[in-house]
Formats: sequence, C-alpha cells, structure tokens
Amino acid sequence: EASSLFVQVNSLPDTASAISGNNVVCQGNSSVVYTINPIQNATSYLWELTQGATGSSTTNSISVSFGTEAVSGEISVKGINSCGEGAGSTLPITVNPIPMAAGVISGSSIVCQGQNAVAYTVPAISNATSYVWTLPNGANGTSTTNSISVDYSSSATSGNITVKGINSC
Repeated sequence: EASSLFVQVNSLPDTASAISGNNVVCQGNSSVVYTINPIQNATSYLWELTQGATGSSTTNSISVSFGTEAVSGEISVKGINSCGEGAGSTLPITVNPIPMAAGVISGSSIVCQGQNAVAYTVPAISNATSYVWTLPNGANGTSTTNSISVDYSSSATSGNITVKGINSC
C-alpha cells in the first residue's frame, strides 16, 4: 500500500508596486511618507534608504527623515516571507542641499554714527542662491548677495551684523 504526504507550496511575495512619495526633497526634511500597494503573499516589507536618510518600517508605508548630510540616491522596497524575498521597486530620490554655514564677515568693526557706505562682505556660501543680512538698530542697507553697503544713521547703536545663505530648501 502506498504512502502519501500532502505538500503545500507557498509563493514568494509578488513584485512590489511603484513607490509613491516625493522624489525631490531637501536636506533636513522630516516625516516624508512613502507608500506602495500591499504586496500579495508578503508577511513583512524591507525598505532601503539613500545615504543620510533614516526611517524604519516593516509595512507598506514608511516615514523618512533626510538628515543635513543626506545625498541623492534611491529608496527601495520589497516584500518578504518565509520563502524569501519578492522582486523590489525603486524610486530615485534627488536630495537638494541646504546652504553651508557662512564664513567670517569682513569690514570695519568700528564705525561712527552718520558714517555712510561702509562695505561688508562674506565669502560665497556654498549652495546659497541668496543672502539675508541683519543689521544693528539705526544701520541701513539691503542686499541679497555676499556683500552689503551700510549707512549708519545719527542714532545708530552698536550691535551685530549677521548674514546667512538661503535657497529653495
């Protein structure tokens, strides 16, 4: 008499669908959500992130934070189960940089009330598309570049001149 054994053949997870989410981000962005459709036969999900990005998930959705050192790359995901891994899906990610720190401002640090056209400059700030200058009370001047001409009124007071670079991020 023959002996028999029922064998159940389990499937690998199906191929992951396209990842939805923002594919252009800035360094420093947080809580950026990426999702895919649920994967048939997957009991868990394996997400891989671009360098400098953090987040973890075993589901079909992940919240990602892009650090100030994050770089462009890709996010990928695949379904897994006890049989192995299914085919994954990848989304190219462009990570735009934030401006670097400003260097030392050069210009006269001792001025007189009523003195005009005092020039100040800062070395070009990497990744900056514009500059924001802040002047002490009674000092007047505007600039969106790495140099500014300042007029000190007759009521100008001592204080700090500051500058920072900005861009779309």
